[in-house]
Amino acid sequence: MTELEKNNKINLENFLKSFITPDMFTEIKLKNMQEKIQAELSLYQQGLEELEQKEHLKRLDYINMLNKINKILITLQNNVQEYEYVNGSYICHNKSVASFLETINSKYNFNLNIQRDYEDESYQLNMPCPIINYHLVDNEVWGDYSLFVKTDDFERQIKYLIENNYTPIFISELENISQINKPIIITFDDGYKNVYEKVWPIIKKYNIKINVFCIVAWLNNDPYLKADMITKMAQSGLVEFQSHGLNHQNLTTLEEKQLINDLKQSQTILREIAHQSVSAYAYPSGQYNAKVLQIISQYYKYAFTTDGEVNDKSNYNLNRMNIYRNNNLEEFKRKLTI
Repeated sequence: MTELEKNNKINLENFLKSFITPDMFTEIKLKNMQEKIQAELSLYQQGLEELEQKEHLKRLDYINMLNKINKILITLQNNVQEYEYVNGSYICHNKSVASFLETINSKYNFNLNIQRDYEDESYQLNMPCPIINYHLVDNEVWGDYSLFVKTDDFERQIKYLIENNYTPIFISELENISQINKPIIITFDDGYKNVYEKVWPIIKKYNIKINVFCIVAWLNNDPYLKADMITKMAQSGLVEFQSHGLNHQNLTTLEEKQLINDLKQSQTILREIAHQSVSAYAYPSGQYNAKVLQIISQYYKYAFTTDGEVNDKSNYNLNRMNIYRNNNLEEFKRKLTI
């Protein structure tokens, strides 16, 4: 570990704590946060290429998370006229800004008071049954702390599902969903080896099924799953593996040939490792457009996004509710009923 890691623990939660105030998303505070993030990025980019692979990946993950926070701030700055901070509350004047603030409020536990000041049109999430999504399960964190659900919390959530007669299913069982009592789909994104080390022991204990979306080109490199881990879990009959793309690229930015290559290659490679039919795809960062929808249907039966609102329901824009570290059991229950 370098001196930088020793003296500055890579922990987004600690970094963000200094900014969490009720008025943190007012125009002046947004500019201040962006300046601090740029300084933090400069610090952690120094000497990045000289690190060993594991530390390089961890620091790179932290840098990516900082960039995501920066994009959030830019989005809010571009829409600062669409909401106002009044008497401790954010008054939102349109649905997209309100939804955006509510999502990041849940993810990072900012405890902001968000109110809607517009005529709210009803909308539906496209979910044939509750579909919940995780990334990692661990008490220790690095990078984006919000993605690390505590081990005890995860087990408590699984016990709640079992005690309330939910039936965790594979995505491949969706076509028979009408014959299943209280079905629920549990997914994990990215394919971290944490799924093998921390999640698999718990699902074996409770004999439940999960679905893992892998970034296929990143497999066999820390901190991602190795091929033998995938094979072992697949053979257990409790884990089904699906594609999260080759390199986690935003599909909407790819040329048609690149897009087809991503869809086909990630499917083929993963099928050979897991010895399973790979019939589902999770859009990297939840991003897709009309072109992606048209092409993906040639290779997959289902495709998944996260937390979004949809106008037209299909098997290629299925929604998932992200479960974050700061979501208590009541918030977990709420997400099962949305």
